[in-house]
Parts: sequence; structure tokens; C-alpha cells
Amino acid sequence: MAATSGRVRLADRKRAFAREEILNAAERLLLAGDLPDFSMRALSEEAGVSFATPFNHFGSKTGILRSLAQRMFDAITDRYVADSATGAGDAIDRTFMMGQAGCAVWLERPAVHRYLIGTLVAGGPAAGGGSADDPEEFRRRSRALWILALGDHDGIDPAMRPLAVGALPEQLAIMFRGAAALWAGGEVADDQFGAAVDLGIATSLIGYVPAGRRDDLTGRIARAAAVLAPRGAVGESVVVATGSQPD
Repeated sequence: MAATSGRVRLADRKRAFAREEILNAAERLLLAGDLPDFSMRALSEEAGVSFATPFNHFGSKTGILRSLAQRMFDAITDRYVADSATGAGDAIDRTFMMGQAGCAVWLERPAVHRYLIGTLVAGGPAAGGGSADDPEEFRRRSRALWILALGDHDGIDPAMRPLAVGALPEQLAIMFRGAAALWAGGEVADDQFGAAVDLGIATSLIGYVPAGRRDDLTGRIARAAAVLAPRGAVGESVVVATGSQPD
């Protein structure tokens, strides 16, 4: 019995190794071309496996892309956990830290992640963004990240905590999806992506925090809006930051 168990574990390790090699090969192909994409034949050759092996492990090209997206969520979690290990403040501070972790991971391989959001998310249901068993897979994974960051909602106005528990993770997931879609479409530059997420987090949180924290969030909103102002639109950034009206 023990020998059989050992053989199963070895087979599982080999299977996991093959899956990782296929995903690594997919990322290399997405990074290599002028237009990120890959064929299943090119993928099998890059990974050094038979043409059938990626299908055996993932079922389809969409299955491979979903697994790349899942690996991205894992990377965001790992980065957040590492960044917060030395002290992450309260729920407000941790939420901004999660946003920073998400942006950092997405910007490490921008071509890969633009392709993923364009294919799996912006492409709609026909693109197969979620699995057949879990069509809300990415939305659920995104909510889980914000639930992790919010923790026990310390720093949130006690009177607003019941609403925050139910609404904030969903609101933040929608916010990040929107910012990522604008970034993937080229409407938000790489050096503006963090500001877009900061703006979304601050505006999402401002109705949930005690009065003493609102000045800090208002300042964040003004700074992020200034970064996001259309290039050269100085007057517009002043209106956003000060509330003044143009003559």
C-alpha cells in the first residue's frame, strides 16, 4: 500500500511539474511576439512536450489562460503577505497595500496580463473567462483578495462595518477590474496604473471611515487625480484637486 501511495505522489509531482512547464512556456510565448498570442502547437514545442499534453492537462487554450490568471492571483496574495509581514496598519492601510501588490504583479509582465484581461475578461462570456463550473471565478478570487486585506475591518467606522463587510470587497473588486481594463486598453499608462487603483480605493473607502481619516483619503484622491489628468491638461487637474471652477 505504501509503495502504491509513493508512486501516486511521484505521479502527482510529475503532473504538477508538467503543468508549470506548460504555463511557463505560455508566458514566454506571450512575451516573445510583437502581438502576444500563441498556438497550441507552438506551445507544445516551447514546453518540450507532445501536442496532446497541454490538452490533457488544461483541456483547451482557454484553460491555460485561466490557469495563468489563477497563478497571477496567487502571486498577488504572496506579494501582499510578504509586504505586510512587517506590519500593515489597519484595514484602510492594508487595502492600499493590496492595491499596490496587485499593480506590482500586473506590471511585472504587462504583455501577459494585458492579453489575459483582453481575452478572458473584456472578451465577455464567449471568451470563457470563468470555468464552466464557476463562471464567477475571477470575480470571486478578486473579492477574496480584498476580504484578506480588510481583515476584521479595523479602522472602518463601527457604524459602517456591517455594510462594509458585505459591500466593500465587491466594490473594490469592481474597481480594480475597471482600472485594469482601462490599463489593458492603453487608456491608463503603466505609470498611471497605481494612481488609478489608489483613486478607486480612496473613493471606495471614504464613505466608510471615521471623520479623522477622511482628510488623508481626500489627499490621496487629489494626488491620484493629478497623476491621471490627461497629459498637458493642467487646468483640469487643478479643478479636480481644489474643486474650483474654470472661468
